[in-house]
Amino acid sequence: MEKLDDIFFMRRCLSLAKLGRPSPNPFVGAVIVRNGRIIGSGWHHAAGKKHAEVEAILDVEKKFGKSKARSLLASSTLYVNLEPCNHFGRQPPCTKAILEHNIPRVVFAMLDPNPNVRGGGEKKLRVHGIRTSSGVLEDEARELNKAFAKQATTGLPYLTLKMARTADGRYITHAGEPRWISGPQARKMVHQMRDKAGALIVGIGTVLADDPQLTTRLAGKAIGHDPMRVIIDEELEIPLNAKALKDKNAMIVCGRSAADGAKKAKKRQIEKKKRIKVFTAPILRTAKKASTGHPLLDISHVLRHLSARGIDHVLCEGGPSLAASLIENKLVDELLLFTAPKRKKSAGGRAGGMKTFKPTESELRLNRAIIKHMKAALGKKVGADRLSIYHPSD
Repeated sequence: MEKLDDIFFMRRCLSLAKLGRPSPNPFVGAVIVRNGRIIGSGWHHAAGKKHAEVEAILDVEKKFGKSKARSLLASSTLYVNLEPCNHFGRQPPCTKAILEHNIPRVVFAMLDPNPNVRGGGEKKLRVHGIRTSSGVLEDEARELNKAFAKQATTGLPYLTLKMARTADGRYITHAGEPRWISGPQARKMVHQMRDKAGALIVGIGTVLADDPQLTTRLAGKAIGHDPMRVIIDEELEIPLNAKALKDKNAMIVCGRSAADGAKKAKKRQIEKKKRIKVFTAPILRTAKKASTGHPLLDISHVLRHLSARGIDHVLCEGGPSLAASLIENKLVDELLLFTAPKRKKSAGGRAGGMKTFKPTESELRLNRAIIKHMKAALGKKVGADRLSIYHPSD
């Protein structure tokens, strides 16, 4: 029965953890249980704020008063989805709070993925006689904190690539066609993803074609989190009145030829008047000068820069050229591909009939990249669309 109870309470921790927006810290939730009943709970709200374990302890004190809380905690179990930390950051170590309140048992889902601190919290607790158990719902906990783990072990953020295509393999909308490929449920899901991402990357082609806001719009919520808008713009073509440049929560990535050449004045105007960072990225050594518009910039350099700024999860919603380049250069950790049941057609011809567009080279390139470098891990329906989740195959 103890194992079943551990699973039940760990699921509660995971649910609480998802309420926070702690990047670049991990998602952590905690519950304190006594005699099979939750007497306190908490989660890590944001970087720099109190950790989940401390929030849960404070919740017990708030409910029962400090004196009674101390006796209750001394006969309770703390559940948390990540190994309690044993190092000082912007907050003191959670092991210190656990020891100070004499909590006799701690159950956590996974060890800290950071190799510099991994196992330190568990060791500290055991040395002081506290019983620990780990591995409860570990797979679910790892999935929740996949971005934190990727950054902690590689120094790069986790990159989710989101794409939408039609049943006949089309990713690009032409004049006269409906603007959206995917349905309303899929678009809602994408905005929920934006709400949790630290940065949103698109290519200049997307900006020039659609002039998107690149913001988070969640129905029923007064306040949403807008990720940093990152525009890959090798030649600095972006119009100064683009909606993506509406405030300083943006970054433009260009090549050295644009930053130091004829468009140096435009770069200075963007940085001084708009207060938006223009980041210069190197060119890929293996890149071809392609007329197809294949991105030539080294996006891994950009990702490392974003990681240094505290961003551990990047969402890319670029066009097929940018997407193919990311996949081919093994930068994609996860591809979310929405396939709509419809085929793309638009009005055309003298008789007003329907004209079918052939896939472009960039669309064909992306399909080849997916087949060669990605493997399907999961599929499910999202409204009328089919969502396929891919992970790297090599």
